[in-house]
Amino acid sequence: MRWRADGCLEFLGRIDEQVKINGYRIELGEIRSALLEHPAVGEAAVLTDEADAAEPGADRRIVAFVTAAEETADESWLEVDLPSGHRVAGLNLNETEYVYQEIFVDEVYSRDGIVLPPDAVVLDVGANIGLFSLYIASRAPRARVVAFEPLAPIRRRLEANLGRYAPQVEVFGIGLSDAEREETFTYYPGYSTFSGIAEYADASGERDVIRRYLSNQGEEGGANLLLDNIDEILDDRLRAEAHRCRLRRLDQVIGELGLERIDLLKIDVQRAEMDVLLGLDDAALAKVRQIVLEVHDKRDGATAGRADALSDLLRRHGFEVSIRQDALLEGTDRYNCYAVRLAMPSRWLSASTGARSRRAPPRPSAAS
Repeated sequence: MRWRADGCLEFLGRIDEQVKINGYRIELGEIRSALLEHPAVGEAAVLTDEADAAEPGADRRIVAFVTAAEETADESWLEVDLPSGHRVAGLNLNETEYVYQEIFVDEVYSRDGIVLPPDAVVLDVGANIGLFSLYIASRAPRARVVAFEPLAPIRRRLEANLGRYAPQVEVFGIGLSDAEREETFTYYPGYSTFSGIAEYADASGERDVIRRYLSNQGEEGGANLLLDNIDEILDDRLRAEAHRCRLRRLDQVIGELGLERIDLLKIDVQRAEMDVLLGLDDAALAKVRQIVLEVHDKRDGATAGRADALSDLLRRHGFEVSIRQDALLEGTDRYNCYAVRLAMPSRWLSASTGARSRRAPPRPSAAS
């Protein structure tokens, strides 16, 4: 308000953004602030739809305009409805459904003696879009889960999924290795679970795994038809991008977080699993009670003998170790390693029904 020359007060308007809609006073600034909290939103503007309000009988409306965050402006966000009731942001339908089947249905991280207490401390190394973290949070609501995902396009979906269903999960945007440094990562948007440190990337090896998997399936589910067209499909799926990512030692992170025990260490990092373990000094490894990881062991390749070397390392540190390979992956370099300390607290409760593992890559599909 201001005084006019004639001595009267003139109302100039409000200095805030409060409006009245259908009898309710609403702060437009609060709506804008809520929109800006979403990681995919870069800028937002909120106003009233005055044009419609001028029409006879029309209700006054609030309208919001948003722009995508700079780093996500060129990305389309796929959302997948899962049988568990979760609606998650994914990178492609086929891969998301496969990972869900692997974790929630087949429960590959809950076999060979793997059990969890209700207040478990769990590290999810190679978290991808967060389905394993969601699985733990749904089975053990009091668990402390720490997720690691260095690749920004994947991590944005991880953060969105956890923010919606498990905001208590702590997310670190780093990779883990035997030394702190920066590395170039190879990122496959069409097959994100094959992404990893560029030095270890092996696109031809990934093709061999898919071919062997389909060949082992035989006639099941039209596998032979897919096999006949696999090169064309994988040419698209394995288009690579290069991203710079930070790596740290896991023992340093454990110290910073003040963790006195790790009930389950899950590792899925595409040929870098030994590097992650070598980033644990003896004191930090002594805090780890159980480990489930994917191990690569390619005969006549750079990873030849790794399953034995990794097993020997863990046994020397007091773990009972088992190495498994799914029947559909016979002839590939993919195995699962389960490591459990010989002395386990009897108070722990099983986190699973003991379903058998089916560790196999998602079948490619030209449509997904």
